[in-house]
Amino acid sequence: MRWRFAALVIGGLALILAASGPIAGQGGGSKSVLAAEVTFRNAPSDMIQGDDLVGGVPILGMINASGRFSLTDNAETGHRVHVNLLASLLTSPTYPNCWPWRLPKVWDLPLPPDISSPTSVRISTYVQFTYNTQNATWVPVPEPGPGGKVNEHYLSLFELGPGQMAYVQFVIELRVASTNDIYWPNLNRDWDATEGKTGGIVEVHADPDNSPEPLGAPGDKFLFQPLTLTGMAPRYMGPNQANLSVQDNSDFNKDPSGVCTMGTFEMPFMMTVTRK
Repeated sequence: MRWRFAALVIGGLALILAASGPIAGQGGGSKSVLAAEVTFRNAPSDMIQGDDLVGGVPILGMINASGRFSLTDNAETGHRVHVNLLASLLTSPTYPNCWPWRLPKVWDLPLPPDISSPTSVRISTYVQFTYNTQNATWVPVPEPGPGGKVNEHYLSLFELGPGQMAYVQFVIELRVASTNDIYWPNLNRDWDATEGKTGGIVEVHADPDNSPEPLGAPGDKFLFQPLTLTGMAPRYMGPNQANLSVQDNSDFNKDPSGVCTMGTFEMPFMMTVTRK
């Protein structure tokens, strides 16, 4: 089952990248995307921080016409988002910690030394989730599709009225200079490798003073943070915790490719997205 992860990850990444692509505007607007200002709490213990307070200049993100948020930070945008993992490791993985997509072997993969200085950080929202208290499981919110097909619903920030809160799949993608692998800190959710999912589950809160209009208005604010409710079994990890998973890519066919789990990290953060 684990080697099926390759096709699932590729499909998942395609959907994530599509979330920020050009889409026809809503509500009669002509813009396919809306600019958004991103600021971080930047408390001393926060493992995700930003240079958003330097000179009072926020970091630039976007909300696409479907209401999904994304942010890309790299050399071109100034390396303004910082994800500090090495200082917050709580539990190391049990080795071997990698499983192949096609080869009948497992192997060890250590953390790269530059994991806390990524060359690229990408943050995006994805599927909306609810917590089923009866079965103690997280479940995607369904969305009816053509021909009676039921799809997973992508959370739109436009759907959140003033003061409302939702749970959303929150994808953080990290790339580093020392390897061609892709790293995902999965907040509050320890996905099984065979599920083919990346991104944790966090809370998003619409500010009580947001516009009550159906599609909102400029100035609307949305606060993202780890889950605050406790007792969310079976795979709720604990307040502020994240599992780090890796897509281990082959280096010129010299080594296997597969998925790895890199341990559990503490990753408190708070991020505010303000629509322009």
